[in-house]
Amino acid sequence: MMKKCIGALFGILLLGFPFESHVFRIFRPMARSSLHKFAASAPFSFTIPTFFEKHVHFYLSDIAIVLALCLILFAYKPKLKALLFERSSRYLTLFWFVAALSLSLSAFSRYYAQYFNLLNLGIIFCAFHTARLFFQDRENTIKALLWGFALVSLFECFVGTWQFFAQGNLGVFFLGEVPLHYSDPNMTVIPLTEKTRKLVEFFHTLPTDQSSLLRAYGTFIHPNIYGEYLALSLLVSYYLFAKSEKSLIRSAVLALITAQIFALCLSFSRAAFLSWGIGTAVWLYLLFSNRMSLNKKQMRPLVYVIASVIVCSMAVLFPQFYARGGFFSYSSFVQNSDSLRLILQNIALSMMKANPLLGIGYNCFVIAPGEFFPIEPEGIRTWTHNIYLLIGSETGLIGLLLFCLFIGTLIVSAFKHAFTPLSATLFAIFIGFLIVGLFDFYFLIVQAGKLMFFLFSGILAAQFATKAKVLPSTSHA
Repeated sequence: MMKKCIGALFGILLLGFPFESHVFRIFRPMARSSLHKFAASAPFSFTIPTFFEKHVHFYLSDIAIVLALCLILFAYKPKLKALLFERSSRYLTLFWFVAALSLSLSAFSRYYAQYFNLLNLGIIFCAFHTARLFFQDRENTIKALLWGFALVSLFECFVGTWQFFAQGNLGVFFLGEVPLHYSDPNMTVIPLTEKTRKLVEFFHTLPTDQSSLLRAYGTFIHPNIYGEYLALSLLVSYYLFAKSEKSLIRSAVLALITAQIFALCLSFSRAAFLSWGIGTAVWLYLLFSNRMSLNKKQMRPLVYVIASVIVCSMAVLFPQFYARGGFFSYSSFVQNSDSLRLILQNIALSMMKANPLLGIGYNCFVIAPGEFFPIEPEGIRTWTHNIYLLIGSETGLIGLLLFCLFIGTLIVSAFKHAFTPLSATLFAIFIGFLIVGLFDFYFLIVQAGKLMFFLFSGILAAQFATKAKVLPSTSHA
């Protein structure tokens, strides 16, 4: 019964995070008081961007993680070392302590609401720790959850495709869909040209004054997160195809892959495409280098479908990709976006030079003193689009080293073991995450991104935890 409850909680986490949009803010007077007191005593001009979370907050997924942790502690009574200081876990745990030290010794140490953000980070890390323990020898459970994950991704494909061709909402706001309108300056769009207009107007008449096209969001807050979700889902579909024996099910998975690739195209996310491409290359390398035990001939339909759908999607959407830039052209639209990213990366490097060991303080990048920002308009005050530079700027070289050791331990463990279709898929997903980390920040900032990264990383770590099993073996669970 206890195991079923823990499995259900992980099912809620894995299948529910695409729909999680509501944040619960508590202790509001205390958070406002903390902000005002610090702003009054700060020795520098204190700027808070509108999107910076100023309140003590939590998500329903945080509650699910804490409940899963409590049930594992109660049911299996693992030792503290096995939970927090085993292999890759130890580096994630030490990273949290370094993040706490960086904040307590920073100029923001008296901005007390920040310590609750540190607590949120610790809860997310517990998603990794608990997944690493619970999913050891539970491939059947993982497979069942991944089938559910695939069905959710099919729904997301439908939502994103509708949004793009209707240039508006499907109307599932209760599932986290954000209100979309092309005239909203906060929306992520691509330029509208005569060629790009033709395809959309085949389905939906556009206003004559419209100058841009909305990218697909799904039920996420940004197309880049939606795109990476689909990139992850595609790799999951490879596993489901490889593990399916009935031809009807394999055909259904190939149809799902077709929908996922087309919906991924509608996100127009360069980082997600790169993540999927490299993840796919890793998966195929493990297959054709005989590191993964699969029948290569049975995988040929998968390769053919991927190649043909890419060609067809690019042929249909070529004008949109060309106008978007960054794929077949490098327009001023893309140059402006990339120039901002370069500015933010240079800001991160300047913070690392000024505070090399412990950084400027955990979660303090966007509220850093104005001396680090050459331009003060709020548009420049966002996170650097590189998690490694973000970690280095906020927690210093010590924090960055520990995070890299966490990554390195998982990679080394992977190559010390024979790859199964499951571990190969999870490893390809993990490598895809690392690639996206070079170009975006949501794996450390946005709840959905954090859950994607740390849950799947924890399940990957569970595949290589062959020594001193903490939980009883349940290979038939």
